[in-house]
Amino acid sequence: MGQNNSLYEYLAVSLRKPLQSWFLKGEKLQEIRLRIGQPLMIRYDGEEFFLTEQGHGYRVWELEEKRRDVFFYVTEEQMQETLSYLSDYSLYAYEEEIKQGFFTVGGGCRIGVCGKAVVENGEVKTIYPVSSLNIRFAHEIKGCSDRILPFLFKGERFLSTLIVSPPLCGKTTILRDCIRNLSNGGSYEREKKPHYFHGKTVGVVDERGEISDFSCGMAQHDLGIQTDVLSQCPKVEGMMMLIRTMAPEIIAVDEIGSEEEMNTMIYGMNCGCSLLATAHSASMEELLKKKAFQKVKEEKMFERYVILSRRNGVGTIEKVYDGDGQEIWESKERK
Repeated sequence: MGQNNSLYEYLAVSLRKPLQSWFLKGEKLQEIRLRIGQPLMIRYDGEEFFLTEQGHGYRVWELEEKRRDVFFYVTEEQMQETLSYLSDYSLYAYEEEIKQGFFTVGGGCRIGVCGKAVVENGEVKTIYPVSSLNIRFAHEIKGCSDRILPFLFKGERFLSTLIVSPPLCGKTTILRDCIRNLSNGGSYEREKKPHYFHGKTVGVVDERGEISDFSCGMAQHDLGIQTDVLSQCPKVEGMMMLIRTMAPEIIAVDEIGSEEEMNTMIYGMNCGCSLLATAHSASMEELLKKKAFQKVKEEKMFERYVILSRRNGVGTIEKVYDGDGQEIWESKERK
């Protein structure tokens, strides 16, 4: 993995060899999936591979063409060892996160968890034993949001923006870099003319720690020089805290979806804040079918919608819409 050798430290020692044998560029490694009794699997550069003990990778669709006994199968012991490394031998410390189905470790890596849910009084208390892990790696790609900036301004004013995509299309990576750009200030080109904007005060509610990788009192990812971060804080409470105490010009959050979150963002908008957020959906049409987002359109919370895919690689910009849902730009590129 080049300079990303620290990623190996998350895995059981016996799981590291298959990955080390296949030279991986860390910036292209998106996921490592562990399932007890199933082959070790990775998502690399937008494709999924099963690995052999020697480190050979076979695309998922090639599975039926190969003898299943050639693949490297994950054991219960390897799962427990990996969990120990991920949690620094204190899985209990992550209990509050795990009951939501994930926890976050250094570097902003999110660990998805599946197994037996322990339920008390109708609420999930934890997941144990764990049968599946999805280690998702956060990537900092400076400049990846540059190409959407021309759509997001009217003069000096930033237009409230929602970045929309299915999973694994780079929306959090682009959100992170957009925060950095807005906080630092800079320029963009529109109609072959340069346009300049001053840096903005950005308040980030990083509920899962993926945007900032906050530790030792500061964000480990570069979010710009005028950014304030509330890490591991629920979005609704965090947005209210920022509005009351930090006077942000822009509020930024990842993966909105509940009506309560929408109402809080409307409150922020009415307090003079611009909004920058992401949401799961494959298209504008699909997004607006969701009950919570119907109100978003009615209230004109967002003045721009940016639709992403991975058609030409992670972070492909497919379309841009205005606040009325009218298409103002469409990609003409074809893979």
